[in-house]
This record gives sequence, C-alpha cells and structure tokens, in this order.
Amino acid sequence: MGDTATQRVDTRVAPGRSGTAGVHRPRRALVAVLEVLLAAALLWAAWAAWSRGVAVMETAPITGADGTVTRYHGNWIGFAVALATGSALFVLDAVRQVVLAVGPRRN
Repeated sequence: MGDTATQRVDTRVAPGRSGTAGVHRPRRALVAVLEVLLAAALLWAAWAAWSRGVAVMETAPITGADGTVTRYHGNWIGFAVALATGSALFVLDAVRQVVLAVGPRRN
C-alpha cells in the first residue's frame, strides 16, 4: 500500500514470433491488391445500381414543359451509395495494408 515502485512491463516475446506483431508482412501487399480488385468490382456494381435507379421517360409535352420525366428509385440509389461507400472503405484498408507491408522492420 502506498508503494511508489514502478511496475515492470513484460517485454518477452513468445518463441518463434517476432516482436513486430503485424508490421512488415509482405503478404499484406497481396491482401491490398485483392482489396483494390474488390473495390473496383463494388464500384462497377454501384455504377450499375445507380443506372438502374434513374429512369428517364418521354411523355406528351404539356403546355410550357419539355415532356421529359425523370424518376428516381430510392432503393437502387441507396444500394448504389452503400456499394460506393464499401468500395471506399476497401480502398482505405488497402492503403493501410500497403503501409504495413512496406513498413520498416524493427528488431
């Protein structure tokens, strides 16, 4: 009680493991490439969903109007936004994976 001694932190590492825990693993570059490919596929799907969510119809012109009606389908637009957001998250994680793959190794 009232002891002001400093506590020691155990810095030993289990046998067969490096002390860097997740930094400088070149396999992460492969994961980054796969994530970029997945992000591209999601972006393509978002483009297709957005195209499906917008419908342009030609109608008989009303006095003073051009006769074009554009309908937006919220479910497809929302799905496209969700896919684009997922794509952005995969790109962000791919950047993180690359940084960890090429990061300096500290021994």
